Amino acid sequence: MPLEEPEKHADPPSGVKPSPAALCPGCGLPLDKARLSDSVSTYGCSRCGKWFPREDAGVPGPAPGFKALAKTPIVIGLACASLADAAQILVPKALHGSGKVAAKSADIAEEVREGIKLSSLELREGLAFIHHRVAGISERRLALGISHDGIPTGSSIQERVYIVFLSLMPENRPGYEVPLWSRRKLCNQQTIYRLRKAPDVDTVLSILKGL
Repeated sequence: MPLEEPEKHADPPSGVKPSPAALCPGCGLPLDKARLSDSVSTYGCSRCGKWFPREDAGVPGPAPGFKALAKTPIVIGLACASLADAAQILVPKALHGSGKVAAKSADIAEEVREGIKLSSLELREGLAFIHHRVAGISERRLALGISHDGIPTGSSIQERVYIVFLSLMPENRPGYEVPLWSRRKLCNQQTIYRLRKAPDVDTVLSILKGL
């Protein structure tokens, strides 16, 4: 289900413009369209025709990254034999409170497990971004898992993942599967180390708020 009812892809009324600093993540030109709502605002590019949620578009707002993470289920002490197993734990956490689709958590978790074998996984040093598009949700659903000892990646390189960031996107919503702010906040070795050593959720949120 799309995030919003189909709207006219036209310029917004006078006075409703995205920030001049907001650039299209695709072609780099200023975003010149906006569809504002009480839940999620999207901004569009006339040149490439794509639409982006505020956090992906880089539109200034009240710390969207931390606000989103503050509502994100955080699992500390994630102990799994593989990233697929980690996804199976995190998917129900991410979908909790999402309505009828939450009852399908097991099936969606299996889809995510299969996606990891294909193209739904991005690995950084000590960090994994897992993403998947889900029918029936109206907004991005997130979950963050922290492993103290690390999870094997299953690759030939004996690398371990300590932070697993799960992003579930509405099926037809435009934008990046992994929000750009999560990359800015998490792709840092010092941050990964501090999160790995965090004893509780309050400490994790304190670390993320300071980024």
